[in-house]
Amino acid sequence: MCVLALHTSHEHTHAHQSMSTHLQALKLLSAPWCKQPFTVLAIQVPGGWAAQRWGGRRMLMVSFGLWSTASMLTPGSAASNSAIILARVAVGVAQGFLIPSVHTVLSQV
Repeated sequence: MCVLALHTSHEHTHAHQSMSTHLQALKLLSAPWCKQPFTVLAIQVPGGWAAQRWGGRRMLMVSFGLWSTASMLTPGSAASNSAIILARVAVGVAQGFLIPSVHTVLSQV
């Protein structure tokens, strides 16, 4: 799906010749449809470990705080390519901690 998004986006962005193909790819990789598989693979296992170690409720609070902060910073970081990519990655990391934390909280009910 990410490869399709890169190909489709490249066709529609000929007007943006000042942005290199590499930067376009990095911006698209930070998009929601591309970051979710990476988040699931890379963050959910450490998220489950953190929720077991420090508690699901605490990790939910940390995740919501990180997600809220990164979401608020995303529009303001649009002027800088690296800043928007970093903000979107932070949103993905925060979302990766949600599911294991919720499962930990629900298992203790």
